[in-house]
Amino acid sequence: MKKFNKLFCLLISCVLLISATGCGSKGNENNLDPNETPAVYYFDRFGDEVMPIGGYIGPTLGFGHNGNYYPSQITDKHYAQVAECGLNFIIGTRPSFSVNSQAVLDALRYADQNDVMYYVQDNYLFQVNDTNAKDPNNYLYVTEEEFAERVKAYSNYDSFAGIIVRDEPFAKHFDQCAAIMDVFYDVFEGTDKQVYINSNSLQCPTGWFGGGANGTAEEKEMTVEEYMTEWFEKFQSLDYYSYDTYPFVGKGDNIRSDILINYSLVRRFCEQYNKPFWTFMQAGGNWNGDSNWRIINEGEMWWQISTALAFGAKGYEFFPYNCPPECVNSPEGDEGLVGRGGQKNAGWYHAQNANAQTQACDHILMKSVHKGIIHVKSGKEDSTNKLEMPAIETSGLNGKFNEVKSITGDNSITGCFNYKGKTMLYVVNNSITLDKAKVTINCDGKQDYTVIQRGV
Repeated sequence: MKKFNKLFCLLISCVLLISATGCGSKGNENNLDPNETPAVYYFDRFGDEVMPIGGYIGPTLGFGHNGNYYPSQITDKHYAQVAECGLNFIIGTRPSFSVNSQAVLDALRYADQNDVMYYVQDNYLFQVNDTNAKDPNNYLYVTEEEFAERVKAYSNYDSFAGIIVRDEPFAKHFDQCAAIMDVFYDVFEGTDKQVYINSNSLQCPTGWFGGGANGTAEEKEMTVEEYMTEWFEKFQSLDYYSYDTYPFVGKGDNIRSDILINYSLVRRFCEQYNKPFWTFMQAGGNWNGDSNWRIINEGEMWWQISTALAFGAKGYEFFPYNCPPECVNSPEGDEGLVGRGGQKNAGWYHAQNANAQTQACDHILMKSVHKGIIHVKSGKEDSTNKLEMPAIETSGLNGKFNEVKSITGDNSITGCFNYKGKTMLYVVNNSITLDKAKVTINCDGKQDYTVIQRGV
């Protein structure tokens, strides 16, 4: 434990966590409730101090492409690599259980051997799509009794996390998803098993939230706020909120202008409905030759993870972890953290380094309640410095947080948290072009503190 008097200067390369464990000045007031707890979802296997870190999709079955054959990656070696990278859950594989049951059972077995949880895709049970949305009787392909019997084939594995319902449903699919959830939770009542469902976000084109590209005139009127309200109202049994948005678009240091607005929107909804949120991290680019999303460097990997955690994320996922077959035309090395041949791409190592930092402090993050943001803009030009920070994130604190009277220095985003009645700060270098930032934390009196930086 260290102490700082009045001000505390730090040179940060990516991110650091500071936990003020005590107050040495009688004049300081701490208004944090030691009994306040955050909304979290965790896997019982790992306990409530381990943050969920996932990947879509997992190691895949072998396939041919352009005269080459890529052997199956559903092996103990490749699931060991999942754990080595710092991930603790996988969202499906190719193919689904309904197509190749043995491949999925092997994936569950190898995941189990490497302490990785696994969400199963089984299209024999149901399929959420536009056709079924029109017929309430087509929500499920089986009865609840048949559902319960069918899942016994894979749910007895300790690595079984739940069943994948749908990725990015539009509002017209919500009734289908909710009906499937009702059956699932009846079957798995009293367990930690969850369905997996991932939301649309501001990345979704305007007018698509209700019904997608072919939505009705009424569906095209739906706003993101209306979409999210309906999501939380209809999916109350879901213990987390997951969504994706991929910020690194175009060339150079270009970045989506609404990324912080999206973080803020999600955080506010999750606070209202008392749910934790997970968000996807961009782990590849140039998918099938689409250069709209670029291949990110290590600084960009750190920035997206660190900023999400500063906004209070209680988990995150990578897209893609493994190269999905639908991205097989992507340039070699660009497909995801792991390429179609099973090789570790550069992003795998970037993710491993960033995940090590998360794992060094997730026991604190998972127990901390987000209270707001302190945002420092130094004037140094950077695409991240130009991003709009929603006023609602900073206005409640006015640049101060308990013992902290101000934060100055280079561009930074500091998430302010209540950790069991103590101040916790998650300080992020708000730059994807500058390797280091100097940040000064100004306080009254002497403070005891602990710093965790780059996993140390």
